[in-house]
Amino acid sequence: MNTNKCPNCGSTELVNYADGSLRCKYCGTIVGQANVNSFGSMASRGVNNISNNLSSGTKNKVIAILLAIFLGGFGGQFFYLRKYLLGAVCILFCWTWIPGIWGVIHGIIFLSMSDEEFNYKYNQ
Repeated sequence: MNTNKCPNCGSTELVNYADGSLRCKYCGTIVGQANVNSFGSMASRGVNNISNNLSSGTKNKVIAILLAIFLGGFGGQFFYLRKYLLGAVCILFCWTWIPGIWGVIHGIIFLSMSDEEFNYKYNQ
């Protein structure tokens, strides 16, 4: 029986990722490291402190939406999501207003994504 809870949302449903981290199924917060025994199953789960969650580099959906809408003309959402080449392209073409329109569209796309879908795509 799993007694670990996500410190962010309180969920007890945790997912073991390929990098060995144990994350919340719903908000993507890193809860701990999964220990795997010699047979490949989870032996036990440890809970890390909150400072590890803050320094884990997980991306926040609300911040991505705000950056896309307000700084999308300069590729703000791409730099935040570590897609530096797309961000550089936006800076090169910011004078055409196309990146600004693209940013608003990305903001709408991020807004329509579920939290699970956003975490799966940008927090792995």
